[in-house]
Amino acid sequence: MTTTDPHRPYIQAVQHTLGDLHDPSESWTEYASDDGEQMLMESVIQLAWGVTDATGWTGDDDRVLLLWDQVHGWTWAVATEPGRTSEPEPLITGTLVPDPGDVARAVRNLLDGESGQLPITGGERPHSDPVTLTPGLEAAIGTDGQVGIGPADALALAAYADPIRTLSDAFTAAGLPDATVGTGIHCDVGVRMSPDDGRALGQLLGLGDPALFPMALWNVGVQPLGGSTTPAGVTLWLDGAAAGRLTALLHQNDQQRRHMRDGQQMSEQVNVRVLLLVGTEAEIVADAADAGEPARYPAAEIAEAVGVPVRDLPGTRLSAVVGAGDRLSGWALR
Repeated sequence: MTTTDPHRPYIQAVQHTLGDLHDPSESWTEYASDDGEQMLMESVIQLAWGVTDATGWTGDDDRVLLLWDQVHGWTWAVATEPGRTSEPEPLITGTLVPDPGDVARAVRNLLDGESGQLPITGGERPHSDPVTLTPGLEAAIGTDGQVGIGPADALALAAYADPIRTLSDAFTAAGLPDATVGTGIHCDVGVRMSPDDGRALGQLLGLGDPALFPMALWNVGVQPLGGSTTPAGVTLWLDGAAAGRLTALLHQNDQQRRHMRDGQQMSEQVNVRVLLLVGTEAEIVADAADAGEPARYPAAEIAEAVGVPVRDLPGTRLSAVVGAGDRLSGWALR
């Protein structure tokens, strides 16, 4: 169904980036007026109960909420009962429409007990030109006396409205500019890539042999409608949700690679830290104040390598060896 919420594609990109850190069933967007005159773009994203409980950050009945509107940008609050929250506090400054990866980074600071380091400064995600305003965003640009959105911020939101553009930009950012992204057959998005690019994508996502596509993508939360692997290359047929999740993963990989290289002048070995456990996976991030996006690795594999029970991994500081596709291995305690 066509949405009337002009900011929803951007919020969905944030949700795809947060992944298991949020509860989609308790998250929503709305474009409405509280006073019958001024239209407000609003969004609420609730962090997942299991994640907040595991960090010991909230009480038994507390819910951590991420809030966004075109007046305040991203803030966060705690809801202790229906309809009542703590006073919202800034989550990100610097831009009204920060990169979803910056939103995820701020959330991890929050969950890691580092709320004193908030707000972080965010930046807009680079995108290809030109960007065309959607009718909803064009109508939402503010006029005198109205709480609208500025033209520049409207364009920043519009960059998320086309799933073909956003996925194509993500492949380029991940170093796979030759992947062809277009309208699919009986689906929203179709992807075609060479055998070499298929192998590179498998390495980036930790999937290994591209012959396992498309079903192996389910292991990283991408649920394709179909696809094939032949000697001529790899094809994927994706709906909007699968395209959005794949876009998020490619951008996360790019951010992780840039932050680890720029922040630590990465060599063959890096220092990392286990942030938290998500299901059977451990989230690993560079052990630095400006650490970027985390990457996920099998928790059992790390626990066995370092001799620490899986449940005790969060907070553990490790060293690791950087391999093909910037994937880490050779885990050791520091």
